[in-house]
Amino acid sequence: MFYAFGAATALASDWSDSVKVKVDDIVAKHFKNRTQVGVVVGVIHGDETHIWNYGERIFGTGETPGGDTFFEMGSITKTFTNTLLALEVNRGRVRLEDQVQTLWPELRGTDAGAITLEQLATHTSGLPRMPDNFLPADPLNPYKDYDEGLLLAFLKGFRQKEAGPYPCSYSNLGMGLLGHLIASKLNRTEFRAYLQSNLTGPLGMGDTKVALQSSDFSRAAQGYGSFFNLIPFWDLNVLEPAGVLKTTAIDLIKYTRFNMRPDSSPLGEAAELAQKPRKKADSDGVMVGLGWFSTKLGDHSVVTHAGATGGYRANLVFDREDQLGFVVLSNTDISPDCVGAPIFGVECRVPEWKATDPEIQKQLIGVYHSEPLRMTLTIFVDHGILGLQQDNYRIRLFSKSDTEFESPEIEASFIFKLDQSGQGSQFTLLQGGGSYDFVRLN
Repeated sequence: MFYAFGAATALASDWSDSVKVKVDDIVAKHFKNRTQVGVVVGVIHGDETHIWNYGERIFGTGETPGGDTFFEMGSITKTFTNTLLALEVNRGRVRLEDQVQTLWPELRGTDAGAITLEQLATHTSGLPRMPDNFLPADPLNPYKDYDEGLLLAFLKGFRQKEAGPYPCSYSNLGMGLLGHLIASKLNRTEFRAYLQSNLTGPLGMGDTKVALQSSDFSRAAQGYGSFFNLIPFWDLNVLEPAGVLKTTAIDLIKYTRFNMRPDSSPLGEAAELAQKPRKKADSDGVMVGLGWFSTKLGDHSVVTHAGATGGYRANLVFDREDQLGFVVLSNTDISPDCVGAPIFGVECRVPEWKATDPEIQKQLIGVYHSEPLRMTLTIFVDHGILGLQQDNYRIRLFSKSDTEFESPEIEASFIFKLDQSGQGSQFTLLQGGGSYDFVRLN
């Protein structure tokens, strides 16, 4: 079911009316594809601010989310962490060239200890995306048990594969370490208290939090996985600075506006420093500053960051020169791509997937094996959605026809063959230029 409701904090204009029609159409396509539960879009156009709400806060209730609904913002948290770093640099308490071992003496003489704060902030530290001793006890809340002891143990044993400088390679580990250094090691406090007193408090962002209180859950969006399974808000323990924050569209718009128009306060100067491009990112035409990414979007030069957790997706994009921006918050683990495209006047196509007949889905369910790959895969249906499972890893399959499916997540296609009774007898996996046949076992 698709619900479209609009609420605005400024009167509609001809510009916003025309843009909303396009945004409505894009969001409707996502709902038709059954990839979303709830979506909130916040738009900034000069002095105008608009909030457009779609879908459901909790699946099946018919209750629409709003501007004050809590979502997880995921890695957009990294921009908050880096603004705090920039604040400490401008205060003269640290330098970007300071090494990790300066703030964490237990790492003196290690490869990790020689990494600089700037390298952590620009994803050029040589650290992996995640540590190899990250072994979640709870896959639905995977970071919960990863504490300082495990982080320290990994960093002590870490060895750089080669001498630097290192290319930009996105690292949740590095950004979590950065925030831990400036909050816990430099300021001797928890990240949540440090963030509130230095950033969210001064900006009046009372609904941007590390953890929700019991009273907050009455306006929180429930998170969902690809198959509409329930996903809780994440606890990130020592890696909180990499992606823990929960927020509302109203608060995130407030944060976006501040970054679009930094004032002359210490916090405004920190925002300026954080946004300054410093290194080439790992994508063509993209630069990375302290946490923030800069690129072109159509004719616009934009600053941006996205976020993803187990049951939520978020995006924030703004153009300072044209005073144009948007935020998108979603409570599923599939991003509502293209939603911001009309705001910046660019073309973006949402794939339109075919609804698969449940009876046909039943014919495809089974266990399939590829002897050359020595791989066994299971095709299953969950909440009326076809999926593929290998061990504990599940991905969703999107239908092009009754026998052709795609997985954007792993950039692969699956073509099924049916026997004379209509049962799936085998499928061909097309991925990376290769073709691999899987025969049904049962």
